[in-house]
Amino acid sequence: HDRPDCTIAIIGFDNIDEAADPHWQLTSYDQRKDRLIHEAINRLINKKRSDQGAWRHGELIVRGSHRKA
Repeated sequence: HDRPDCTIAIIGFDNIDEAADPHWQLTSYDQRKDRLIHEAINRLINKKRSDQGAWRHGELIVRGSHRKA
């Protein structure tokens, strides 16, 4: 039984410690918590939002969960 190549891509957000566990090796998007906190405070208390797009700034941490099977 021939099986065509397939690509498995699983990604998480926030890059929690468990993502790096050897059992999971979850590729994750690590958002800068300082920017998220600042943006949340501005939205909740000051009723303003940043034009900088704080929610979009971060870093992709590539681990084993994205590899070709």
